[in-house]
Amino acid sequence: MFLGSLVVDFVGIAIGVAAAALSHLVYKAAELKEENELTI
Repeated sequence: MFLGSLVVDFVGIAIGVAAAALSHLVYKAAELKEENELTI
């Protein structure tokens, strides 16, 4: 029982970290795109 909840917690944390990293990358990409559009 304990091991099962541990796995669920780990998966939840992993998904949270992946989502945070993805949103950060998307934010950076959007920033770069805006900068490039201003320079052209």
